[in-house]
Amino acid sequence: MVDTLNTHKPKAIENHGESLTLTPLEYLDVANLHHVLRQWVRSDGVVLYREIGTIRQEMLGSLGRVRSERRYYALRDSKGVAIGVCGFKKPADDMEQYKSTPETEAFEMVNVFLDDDYRGRVLGRELMEYGFDSSREIGAQEIIWNS
Repeated sequence: MVDTLNTHKPKAIENHGESLTLTPLEYLDVANLHHVLRQWVRSDGVVLYREIGTIRQEMLGSLGRVRSERRYYALRDSKGVAIGVCGFKKPADDMEQYKSTPETEAFEMVNVFLDDDYRGRVLGRELMEYGFDSSREIGAQEIIWNS
């Protein structure tokens, strides 16, 4: 478990003439991200509602806890509405094998979602880098990507 609250400082960015903000996830973000999470579909177009429900519960469970398994970061539009989210956690047992050494402090990137209207603008990279920076601040030496 991570023993600190998610206190990474907000970061303002300009993208295509729009002012956006990267911040730790907040409660209201989880509801605002519903339309983004609904974009997660199988190849036949079926929305993955059960998986979305699980991720929403994991996001809610990470909020306001000093000892949390996960950390989530949001990208907000100029109105302050969450349009993307990225999550990190300590590696699951089956992911430990991907650390460079057994002693390396690593986090696993578990989710990245970005509103379709904001894709292709390098915002997913901005969101992930914000999560990487925050993870380093609380001790991560490397990130394991899991998709």
